[in-house]
Amino acid sequence: MQRQHFDTLQPVCPVCKLRSGQLHRLVIAEVDEEEGKHIVQGTLHCSEPTCQREYPIIDGVPIIVRDIRSYLSDNAFQIR
Repeated sequence: MQRQHFDTLQPVCPVCKLRSGQLHRLVIAEVDEEEGKHIVQGTLHCSEPTCQREYPIIDGVPIIVRDIRSYLSDNAFQIR
Protein backbone atom coordinates (compact mmCIF):
# COMPACT_ATOMS: atom_id res chain seq x y z
CA MET A 1 0.00 0.00 0.00
CA GLN A 2 1.48 3.32 -1.03
CA ARG A 3 1.25 6.00 1.67
CA GLN A 4 0.45 8.58 -1.02
CA HIS A 5 -2.50 6.53 -2.30
CA PHE A 6 -3.78 6.04 1.25
CA ASP A 7 -3.68 9.80 1.89
CA THR A 8 -5.38 10.54 -1.44
CA LEU A 9 -8.17 7.95 -1.16
CA GLN A 10 -8.87 8.50 2.57
CA PRO A 11 -10.58 5.14 3.23
CA VAL A 12 -13.37 5.00 5.81
CA CYS A 13 -14.45 2.35 8.30
CA PRO A 14 -17.10 0.13 6.66
CA VAL A 15 -18.59 -0.83 10.05
CA CYS A 16 -19.19 2.78 11.13
CA LYS A 17 -20.56 3.64 7.69
CA LEU A 18 -23.07 0.77 7.87
CA ARG A 19 -24.10 1.30 11.51
CA SER A 20 -24.35 5.07 11.74
CA GLY A 21 -23.91 6.33 8.20
CA GLN A 22 -20.95 8.38 9.39
CA LEU A 23 -17.65 8.39 7.54
CA HIS A 24 -14.86 7.85 10.04
CA ARG A 25 -11.44 7.77 8.40
CA LEU A 26 -9.02 4.92 8.83
CA VAL A 27 -5.54 5.75 10.10
CA ILE A 28 -2.26 3.88 9.82
CA ALA A 29 -1.79 2.38 13.28
CA GLU A 30 1.17 0.04 12.85
CA VAL A 31 3.76 -0.54 10.17
CA ASP A 32 5.48 -3.90 10.61
CA GLU A 33 7.30 -3.91 7.27
CA GLU A 34 7.90 -1.09 4.84
CA GLU A 35 9.89 -0.71 1.62
CA GLY A 36 10.43 2.97 0.90
CA LYS A 37 6.95 4.55 0.96
CA HIS A 38 5.24 1.20 0.38
CA ILE A 39 3.72 -0.45 3.47
CA VAL A 40 4.02 -4.22 3.06
CA GLN A 41 2.64 -5.37 6.43
CA GLY A 42 0.76 -3.36 9.03
CA THR A 43 -2.56 -2.37 10.52
CA LEU A 44 -5.17 0.32 9.94
CA HIS A 45 -7.51 1.49 12.71
CA CYS A 46 -10.83 3.30 12.67
CA SER A 47 -10.45 6.85 13.97
CA GLU A 48 -13.78 6.69 15.87
CA PRO A 49 -12.91 6.18 19.58
CA THR A 50 -15.93 3.94 20.21
CA CYS A 51 -15.11 1.66 17.24
CA GLN A 52 -11.33 1.26 16.88
CA ARG A 53 -11.71 -1.72 14.52
CA GLU A 54 -8.52 -3.05 12.99
CA TYR A 55 -7.90 -3.81 9.33
CA PRO A 56 -4.73 -5.62 8.28
CA ILE A 57 -2.36 -4.73 5.47
CA ILE A 58 -1.16 -8.02 3.98
CA ASP A 59 1.50 -8.06 1.25
CA GLY A 60 0.80 -4.38 0.59
CA VAL A 61 -2.98 -4.82 0.27
CA PRO A 62 -5.26 -3.27 2.90
CA ILE A 63 -8.13 -5.62 3.72
CA ILE A 64 -11.01 -3.23 4.49
CA VAL A 65 -14.11 -5.36 4.96
CA ARG A 66 -16.82 -5.33 7.67
CA ASP A 67 -16.35 -8.87 8.98
CA ILE A 68 -12.64 -9.51 8.63
CA ARG A 69 -12.69 -12.91 10.35
CA SER A 70 -15.27 -14.34 7.96
CA TYR A 71 -13.52 -12.78 4.98
CA LEU A 72 -10.14 -14.23 5.95
CA SER A 73 -11.69 -17.61 6.71
CA ASP A 74 -13.53 -17.72 3.38
CA ASN A 75 -10.53 -16.46 1.36
CA ALA A 76 -7.56 -17.95 3.22
CA PHE A 77 -6.37 -19.91 0.20
CA GLN A 78 -6.30 -16.85 -2.09
CA ILE A 79 -4.60 -14.70 0.54
CA ARG A 80 -1.76 -17.14 1.07
